[in-house]
Amino acid sequence: MLLRRGILRNGIGGNLVKRHFSTKNYVTKDATRFVKDGKRIQVGIWLLGTSFCVFALTTRGGYTRNMRFGIPTIQWKGSGNTPKTDEQWEEKYEEFKKYPEYTARGKPTTLEQFKQAWILNKAGMIFGPGAFLGHALPMAYFLARGYFKGPMKKFCAIYTGLVASIGFQGMYMDKKRPGAVEGAPTPAKDKHQKAIHYTLIGAYFGYGFWMALNMLRGSPDHIKRLDRFFAYNSLRKHMTFSTHFFFTLVLLSGFLTAGTGSGRSITTYPKVGDKWAPAMSDLDQDSSFLENILNNNKLIQFNHRTLGLIMTGVVGIQWVLLMRTKLGFMGKLGLTTLFALLLGQLHIGSYMVTHGMQPENTMTHAGNGYLIFATILYLMHLCRKPNPAVIKKIAAQFKERNPGKYEAFTKRYAYEMSKVPK
Repeated sequence: MLLRRGILRNGIGGNLVKRHFSTKNYVTKDATRFVKDGKRIQVGIWLLGTSFCVFALTTRGGYTRNMRFGIPTIQWKGSGNTPKTDEQWEEKYEEFKKYPEYTARGKPTTLEQFKQAWILNKAGMIFGPGAFLGHALPMAYFLARGYFKGPMKKFCAIYTGLVASIGFQGMYMDKKRPGAVEGAPTPAKDKHQKAIHYTLIGAYFGYGFWMALNMLRGSPDHIKRLDRFFAYNSLRKHMTFSTHFFFTLVLLSGFLTAGTGSGRSITTYPKVGDKWAPAMSDLDQDSSFLENILNNNKLIQFNHRTLGLIMTGVVGIQWVLLMRTKLGFMGKLGLTTLFALLLGQLHIGSYMVTHGMQPENTMTHAGNGYLIFATILYLMHLCRKPNPAVIKKIAAQFKERNPGKYEAFTKRYAYEMSKVPK
């Protein structure tokens, strides 16, 4: 009843909402927990920039991982400047043919693929250190200028710790890489170490992007219009179910798939051969169930694709249900974007099954995965549980102006909040 009539429509607290629920006031209240007044935009842009660097590097990594070589680490060391003419490219390509990396993927590397891999690896050699400087230098400047308060300093300690963990864990992987064999491609890194590496990178991206949203957006949208309050609570309930459970599993299984190179294990999905699920003969009978989940390439790939398919269906149902509610424009746009990106991810995966694991496809798959991650974080930020102190304050004013609607609102509020996961 309260939603249908609209508590703003009847003159109940227009100025009240403006005073207590304006974007500017609440964003400032959120951001000033972390940074000095007037500095949230600069800090937010810095964090958004570090997240973009992760997105760019991981998208590039999707290409070079599929190519099975990286120019800085292979036996054939690309030296000199990047060729500029067709003749120079042909000369480098002919030299490359003499080395085992030329057929590391089981088939010859084409000249066009060689060019793309060269350029992406050279860019990575520059962009990787640049990304670290983009993290460290602005942070040092902000700290020196006193922009950060106590909670933000703790955030920066953890954020920098994630960077250090990624770097040290990467060096550990290189150290533990098996020795090179004459005439064979450079041995691959340990598959589970790579999965851990990708998980740390994902944690760094998510942690930084969430804080960037805190700086640049601030308050939940449903405190701007009380007639949208319950719609955003429904979004929060649905997103908690689909993201805290399904997306966590999809993300971790995706990192494991990338680390173990399991993307080529099943080329007949949704079937596994002529069956609808991995058979007992596909499993290692001498290993435990957990060991099969972590080591069996067919099971790893089957789990990842099946979880992704289920999550897309769940989000599709949520989209149908929530588009009919009083979500604001940005809520509906975010939910539609998430559903579209998930459908696109399924299409990319199906295309790779039918057309092969081409480097361009794996690069698109990796990049789209991080776009899904960012969209989910945006939606979760959009529908965060509002500050109870603010709700209490406006409720007191609301009670004075219209006791009947106040009683209806508080009953519905208590009912809705009891259904929202803590």
